[in-house]
Amino acid sequence: MRLDSDENDNISKDEFDARLIAMFEKMDSHGDGLLNADDMPKRHHGGHSQRDYDDNYYQSRG
Repeated sequence: MRLDSDENDNISKDEFDARLIAMFEKMDSHGDGLLNADDMPKRHHGGHSQRDYDDNYYQSRG
């Protein structure tokens, strides 16, 4: 799916929203309209989860 679907060299809000909706629907493995931890991409090769970043953020804030 092209982001600029009408190829006018601009991205409208509707085009942007359509792309986000398509991504959400692709990630929603249960088809329940909700994203949970099971739907999130798995990190490999030493990648960090969002939880890792959140924990580091709050620890740095003291």
